[in-house]
Amino acid sequence: MSITGPFNSRNPRSGKTSLFKNKILPATIAIMLLLALKYTRIPNSDFLLKEINNLKHIPFFGILSLLLLGLITWIFGKIIKKRITHYFIAFVLAVIIGGLSEYQQIAGPRDADVMDFLKDVAGAFSFLASYAIFDRRMELYRNARRGRMKTVIFIAAALSIVLALIPIALKGIACIRRHEISPAICTFDSFWENYYLEASHAKIKKAEIPTGLTGFSIDYIVYIEFDVASYPGFKIEGPFPDWSDYRYLGFMVYSELKDPLILHVRIDDTHYRGTYQDRFNHEFNIIPGLNDIQIPLDDIKHGSVYRELDIDSIKALYIFASYPDKPFGLFIGDIKLR
Repeated sequence: MSITGPFNSRNPRSGKTSLFKNKILPATIAIMLLLALKYTRIPNSDFLLKEINNLKHIPFFGILSLLLLGLITWIFGKIIKKRITHYFIAFVLAVIIGGLSEYQQIAGPRDADVMDFLKDVAGAFSFLASYAIFDRRMELYRNARRGRMKTVIFIAAALSIVLALIPIALKGIACIRRHEISPAICTFDSFWENYYLEASHAKIKKAEIPTGLTGFSIDYIVYIEFDVASYPGFKIEGPFPDWSDYRYLGFMVYSELKDPLILHVRIDDTHYRGTYQDRFNHEFNIIPGLNDIQIPLDDIKHGSVYRELDIDSIKALYIFASYPDKPFGLFIGDIKLR
């Protein structure tokens, strides 16, 4: 006579409960977490928040790799006997998906980023390695050295996460250094400024003070080569220190050109809605010789047609030319609040 009960593996109800608990429920939770990571975005209002937002690559591909591991185990568990092979296939698939994800961004509005891909790899490796430490089916642990092997895997997983966090640590230091040089916005003289200074169709080069500026009080100066493009120039990203305690934004431009030209300044705050009328825009006539640019902060504050700009929460500063017909160069001094 056969006996069935709630703890008998042949009980259909017990089998359904086990399927739900061990496969369906974890997979559902994993998919919900993936969707949350995919569609929950931190506003990219400055270069530091962008990096924080990019950290989602680590848990996203970590969870994805575990989901792939479960799927591979479920489908090929009886065919592929070695447990470590399941991990290897899940890792490779996660890396391929990460690579394809970055590749498809080349044709889209976003740019492919090698660092984002490395975060994908770090997330997949660290989550799989951490899970493997507690996986009793791993052949690596069936010997006397299993304690040492688990330690090695744990260190490797932790190291991969630490390496993935280095970019945000460096940008955090850059943010601290920026506040230390305030009221200077950009001096063009610090390594840390490279994290929030971005040239577009232009080259920024260190330069000696030209002879025409001898005797003037100038701390730092760079020579900027503007290429033939739609809007060649450079961008300085936030977060900036509070501007509300100052009256002017100023910088020096020195031109060795024979003819005058137009240089544009654009300033966005964190509430910028993406239209020309919702930001500060101004153009300056740059004449041969020294040009001392002084922009009243009150003008910046009232730069939007629709509202007052939030000058204690500035998002980005742009200095650029518009459709130049030939390459040209200008000397530009440090940008300061005064």
